[in-house]
Formats: sequence, C-alpha cells, structure tokens
Amino acid sequence: MPQPSRTVFRAAWPIINEQHTPAELIAEATELLPDLAAESGAVLCGPAEFDTTQTAAEAAIPGLEHFDGYVLVATAPATAAAAPPVRAPKRPAPDRLRADAVEAGLRGDDVVLSDAERRAAATIALQDGMTIERAAQRLHVDVDDLVQLLANAPELVA
Repeated sequence: MPQPSRTVFRAAWPIINEQHTPAELIAEATELLPDLAAESGAVLCGPAEFDTTQTAAEAAIPGLEHFDGYVLVATAPATAAAAPPVRAPKRPAPDRLRADAVEAGLRGDDVVLSDAERRAAATIALQDGMTIERAAQRLHVDVDDLVQLLANAPELVA
C-alpha cells in the first residue's frame, strides 16, 4: 500500500490585539490548528512551527493582502485526508477566520461572516483609510454594532 505523500499545512491569523504575548497567541492557535487542518482536508502529522515576525505582506498570505500588520503563521507537516468531509454550509465558529470570506466582506459581497471575520475585515478597511460608516455599509452591518464589535476584540482572531 503506498504511503500518502506529505505536504505542508499553513494557517495564519492577523494579530489585531498586540497586548498578548506571542506565547499566548501560539497556545490558542495550537488548539485551533488540528480542526482547521481537518476542515481543509488535511491531517497534521507533526508539530507546527509558529512565526510572529512577518507582516501579512511579507508572509504572502492570500486574503490578507490588505492587512497592514503582523500575522501569526503556523506551518505543520500534513497529509491529505482520505476524503474531505461533506458538510452542509454553516455559519463559521466565532474563533475561526476564513481569509476568502474576509476578502469577500471587504469587497462588499453578500457573505456570512463570523464576528472574528467581520472584525478582521473592518480592521483592514479602517487601516486602509475607510471610514467606519463606509466599512459598516460594505460589511452590511449597523455602525453602532461594528463599533461595539471592534471594542470587544477577543484575544486571538482566527
């Protein structure tokens, strides 16, 4: 029986709350990584390495090209899962970040975003000079709700 070929699984989170140490961010990301890999059809087969020294642009993270800040990047050896699970579309968990959804939100597409994704998209929009009112309009939310969401940032956006 042939051995599955090994590849690399990579995940990234924008660091929007710099009050937490890299160790705290890595600890939280370590817990999330196996589920993220599984959702992507990968099985981790070794420990992850983490890097917090690159900006989103330096790390070339698809979907975070407009984020002007540091990112936590996890890279781990992985294999392809036997068959990706078939799941009905659902609202993402609040602690997961889908870069493609964030980009779609920034474009103003009608996409279901978790609070973490909405917060990341709003942060990027504001860093790019967009007003809070325009960001709220683009993300299809009320301005007051967006202000409250940004004020209640969790420890790690994933």
